[in-house]
Amino acid sequence: MRLFSCPRFSCFRFQPLCLYRLKPSHDLQKLTAAVLGAAILSPTSSLAQCLEQLKGKTYTDLPQSICPNYTDALLGSNAQQQEYGGVVCDHPKVSYILVQKLLNYTAQGKAVWQVVQIKKVSKPQSQSFIMLSGCQLQQSDATSEVPIAALVLPSASETFQPLAAWQIDLSKAAFRSLKPQQVVCKDPLL
Repeated sequence: MRLFSCPRFSCFRFQPLCLYRLKPSHDLQKLTAAVLGAAILSPTSSLAQCLEQLKGKTYTDLPQSICPNYTDALLGSNAQQQEYGGVVCDHPKVSYILVQKLLNYTAQGKAVWQVVQIKKVSKPQSQSFIMLSGCQLQQSDATSEVPIAALVLPSASETFQPLAAWQIDLSKAAFRSLKPQQVVCKDPLL
């Protein structure tokens, strides 16, 4: 199985490394050159381009340089019992939500994921963050397992204030926008 080998680089150091001991392919060399060239002109846009290149690719470890601060959660399974997870790559003014499908495990027991959808979310306030667990539709019963991602602000109560929300359709690997007022988000550990 060929795993994704996006260049592991820092937009500021320009040191490409390969993931999972794979040799760079001709396409990877072109991608590396394009991303590194764009990084000189616009580090933020090249980071976005590299993250967007993850769609459809498989990996065992996310490149730390493009996703240095992340959170992840299991989202559930679709009708075919295929397991899905989500990753939020946080950056100062923007976050990326990656919906990924669990394909299998390596001989060393590491999960092999395939990124099936990516959503870019601008963060209007520095305290805002994305939650992948702990949110549900206000009118749904608490046992409902509909995965919801939400951009939230902390509040004085045990709930968070949703600024934006999306239902994640695992069968279609798609985001469906929800009105923030439709969603309630609580700390999933309480």
